[in-house]
Amino acid sequence: MNNFAWLDKIVPISVFISLFLFICFPQITFLGSNLYNLFAYLNVVFAFILHNKSRNNVLIVNLFNRIFLTFVILSLLGNVMSIILYNMPFYSSGIKDVILTVLYGYSFVILSIKEKVQRAIKYCVYVSSIVVSLYGIYCYITDSNPYMAFISTFYGNTDYTVASLIEVRGLKGRVGGHLGNPVFLGGELLVLLGYCLVDINLENTLAKVKLFVIYLLLITIVLTGSRSAMFPSFALILFAFYLKYKWKSLLALSFIVLLAMPFIPNIDDFIASLNIFIDSENVRGSSISMRESQYDGLRKIVNGRDWFGNGLGWIRHYIDLHGPHPVLLGFESLIFSSFTEGGYWRLLIVYPLFFYSLFKVSLHYKQTIISFYLIAYLSYAIITGAFSFNIFITLFITAIVGIATSSNIHTSNNLLNRKI
Repeated sequence: MNNFAWLDKIVPISVFISLFLFICFPQITFLGSNLYNLFAYLNVVFAFILHNKSRNNVLIVNLFNRIFLTFVILSLLGNVMSIILYNMPFYSSGIKDVILTVLYGYSFVILSIKEKVQRAIKYCVYVSSIVVSLYGIYCYITDSNPYMAFISTFYGNTDYTVASLIEVRGLKGRVGGHLGNPVFLGGELLVLLGYCLVDINLENTLAKVKLFVIYLLLITIVLTGSRSAMFPSFALILFAFYLKYKWKSLLALSFIVLLAMPFIPNIDDFIASLNIFIDSENVRGSSISMRESQYDGLRKIVNGRDWFGNGLGWIRHYIDLHGPHPVLLGFESLIFSSFTEGGYWRLLIVYPLFFYSLFKVSLHYKQTIISFYLIAYLSYAIITGAFSFNIFITLFITAIVGIATSSNIHTSNNLLNRKI
């Protein structure tokens, strides 16, 4: 008799709720913590209960555990060195973020081995994609954002609402949607789109409802005006359709572009806004000169602490005290944020090793679309920042585990014993 049979019913529900809240309502708190975190902690507990059973049956669990353990050890080591060498304070928020990232990944590695959980995650992604896309389109059409207005009023923070309603880049307004920030929303939509494209590439037939969701996501990504999300999204969808339909992918992409164009009223201005080599009223984001200014500001912030940076959590500490930095703003780009908090150690060792490990695992299971999903997200993170990082880790790992378990492929001991 299975002592944990009761988990078969509870775990998929907990996973669905945590992921749905994480994607659609990340600002909602309860008892001083994000509501999605409470269910995420519950998922971790379930994962610990099922750990031994899952480890014995699927060796891919061991592989991912090694990746996460390496990420934690290297991150904490760099933080200790910044404290010792540079006399930097200890910021608990930075350590918490690293641990949460690992716990999210760990729990979904264990739980998504169950087919019911895989279905729950897939269903959640499509439902969430419809919710956030339709709401983003609604915000664009009505020039309003009632949800963020409620959040700002309830929690007393109006910064994101104001920014999302006044920032213009060739559109009548950049959509911030339920996140209140166009850049954050673009990243989350890219993560959702990537998962959906992986899903359709693994199926023999393409359901119309899934194609509809992909159209919704792509339209909303365009409405965010986030170039760092748009370019990887179009590249990823072109590659995904090419893998599945070959030359027909060009027709499919053309149809998608034609479908999206009516939502862009000032198409000439919008196209001009995509030029990163000019500074104008329409290019208020990641132009080349802006990045040069940010690099200069970065050198002043780090101020000689190049090897191990200012310590994990320093960025959040700074923003809490002073608000957005006048030059680095939200410390955009994974390059800038990782160097600020971890110096060359985090920039050249910790993150490259982590993403290389994930890339190596994706290649092992011979699903090229998974590798391009990782590349698309990484390009976005390098240009703009690793927003929705935990959601990406969750969905990326779930996709790989799903491929491994559904095809009855187990990671070989040879792969486990090789350095990742």
